[in-house]
Amino acid sequence: MKLVLTSLFILLFAFQLKAQDKKTYQIKRTDIAPKIDGVLDDIAWNDAQIATNFTEFRPDLADLPSKEKRTEVKMTYDDAGIYIAAYCYDNPEDILKQFTQRDNFGQSDFFGIIFNPNNDAQNNTEFFVFSSGTQADAVESPNNGEDFGWNAVWESSV
Repeated sequence: MKLVLTSLFILLFAFQLKAQDKKTYQIKRTDIAPKIDGVLDDIAWNDAQIATNFTEFRPDLADLPSKEKRTEVKMTYDDAGIYIAAYCYDNPEDILKQFTQRDNFGQSDFFGIIFNPNNDAQNNTEFFVFSSGTQADAVESPNNGEDFGWNAVWESSV
């Protein structure tokens, strides 16, 4: 079974993955924005490249997950925002789902993406969606660490 998460980011940011080996992703523009409903059957996703080979980092940094616990991500954009779709595969009995307040990770599985809008590998904008549907977002800088007091306006669905 797959856990499907979809996120709409209203603000446009430059995209950079944090990894030892830099990966690239060719994001394609869409003429029709996807519906943010957790169902990834919109035409906007048809031509989107699939990103794979993600590494789990919580609870412990791990090697690439098995095929049964893999993550696949697609992205597209238009004039209104950046759209990210994530297929997070896992055994339903193993998915941690705790209802919490915004910005509280609790004991939930989550999907997150980090933008580095200044392309400086230091100042980041972070977005997370938990398996319960709760959101978290933060800005991160070397001097202040992660600041979860920053709350962006964005949509997501599980």
